[in-house]
Amino acid sequence: MFRRIFNTSSPLGIALTVAGVVLALSPEARQAARRMLVKGTAAILGVVDQVKEVSANMSPEVQRSADFLDDAKSSVTHSGEASEHLHGNENHTQLH
Repeated sequence: MFRRIFNTSSPLGIALTVAGVVLALSPEARQAARRMLVKGTAAILGVVDQVKEVSANMSPEVQRSADFLDDAKSSVTHSGEASEHLHGNENHTQLH
């Protein structure tokens, strides 16, 4: 796969090779790349915070349906535990 990407006859391979050489030889290019990566990471974290804020401020109807789903999940979990108690846990009742 790497041979196909870094193939010097491919335009993508040429671009990646040039970018690698420039980053390896130029401190200014590394600093600019680092700045872009930091800004990109900050933008992604900002979007995540906005999504969290929107989900925290959901309308009451949406919040009630989310609560209903949580209740349904917990009742399924509890019914599974109850069936284990009714049927007994075979792992603990084995005789040697």
